[in-house]
Amino acid sequence: MITKSVLLNFSLPAIICLTATNYITANRLKSSGFNTSHIHVIADRPEFDHISNLKLNNSISLIDHYRHVKSVLGKPDSITTPVDRSVSFYDQPCKLAYFKGIEFEKYGDKMVISQINFSQKNKVWLQSGKLILNYQTTISSLKNYFPKSIKKKLTVTNDDHGTQKFVTISLSVPKSDDLWVLLFNAQTGHLERVDYWMPD
Repeated sequence: MITKSVLLNFSLPAIICLTATNYITANRLKSSGFNTSHIHVIADRPEFDHISNLKLNNSISLIDHYRHVKSVLGKPDSITTPVDRSVSFYDQPCKLAYFKGIEFEKYGDKMVISQINFSQKNKVWLQSGKLILNYQTTISSLKNYFPKSIKKKLTVTNDDHGTQKFVTISLSVPKSDDLWVLLFNAQTGHLERVDYWMPD
């Protein structure tokens, strides 16, 4: 499982209906006032198939090796020891490694993607076939891939990030508690961040 400090501060409706597919961080939403007991996930096979094989820069898997990540992205900007982190992907202590706006949990040579920040307009992207997620991706461009998830999108406002559109996609079919969280700028519609989320 994964966790980390939460950067968001949401006030969300009581009932949330979410849809279909893959990875992202952990306790962020809960720590930000997101009531996970209200989440209802709808697992949708077509939406899952679009996103289940995403790779970073079409090379790095969501769970990969440090040497491979370093060969693709170069040296990390920093590697730190998290302070207040109650949950992690493997339920054991880890380091946090940062590369070009990407946060990984680091377990020795093993790496797990936990957050990708596209607001820096960095040269990183997630790809699965024709599906590409990067700073140029708009919420409207994903309607053909994730029609049900986008239909259930939420608008959230917080002091740090302003107003954002919030799209959530489940990890698997049948439904999983693990979710991809996609955050879009509410004014431009462009993708700003992708988080891996799972309950503690």
